[in-house]
Amino acid sequence: MTPPEASRFAPLDRAISTYTTALLKRGFAPVSQFEDMDRGYAERTYMLDHIVLKAIYERGLAYLEIGCSDEPDRMVEASGFRDLLDPPAQGHWSLGMGGAAAFIDAHWDTVYDLLRPSNWPQARARILGFRRHLAQGGQ
Repeated sequence: MTPPEASRFAPLDRAISTYTTALLKRGFAPVSQFEDMDRGYAERTYMLDHIVLKAIYERGLAYLEIGCSDEPDRMVEASGFRDLLDPPAQGHWSLGMGGAAAFIDAHWDTVYDLLRPSNWPQARARILGFRRHLAQGGQ
């Protein structure tokens, strides 16, 4: 992997360093990175047991996606876990990288359990269902 100082996407690496340190200290290991200068997109992927965590920088925004290693192509924006565990009165949570990392870290045992391969399909469906309901005008 390219060392952070050599990255052309220093904003992502700074955001990871600033906002996700506590979460990554739980034992996540870096496994890959991808950068597309033309699209203004970069991602760093980390793994811990059955959990995949992606830090993403896209057009100036930094955010996290999280999912189960059994279904790495079926990840959700990490804010969805706050929707699931602490539903807002209306709308949905739209946390940046820092807010999402802090929430996941604070609710680690529950999130870890929801991301188990046996629980992930149902948890993901509930998160996506909540977001779909809101997109269709629900509250």
